Amino acid sequence: MQSALSAVCFLGIVLADAPLTAAVAFPLLGLFILGFPGVYHAAMTALVADEDVGAATAGGQTSAERGGLVAPPLFGFVADAHGYDAAWVLLAGVAAVAAAVVWTQVRP
Repeated sequence: MQSALSAVCFLGIVLADAPLTAAVAFPLLGLFILGFPGVYHAAMTALVADEDVGAATAGGQTSAERGGLVAPPLFGFVADAHGYDAAWVLLAGVAAVAAAVVWTQVRP
């Protein structure tokens, strides 16, 4: 649910047409994206055997750190090439994919 709501918030930023709307959208987005490391670790510990939790969380954290290195330049490239709204829509799409993965792989 957190991933899905963050995707909605990313789209809300694209649709924000007034400073007040943006002032509401950005804090809400912050509330939903701050917990993603917890989602990674909870998913990793739920999907693997107890003795593999360390390796799984290390892999998840490494993926998260790589995303932190790749996402900002990718966002900037898309914003420069296709516009600021397209970059936010890209983030919304990635968050929606994350929600689908969590929903289909972790929830069952």
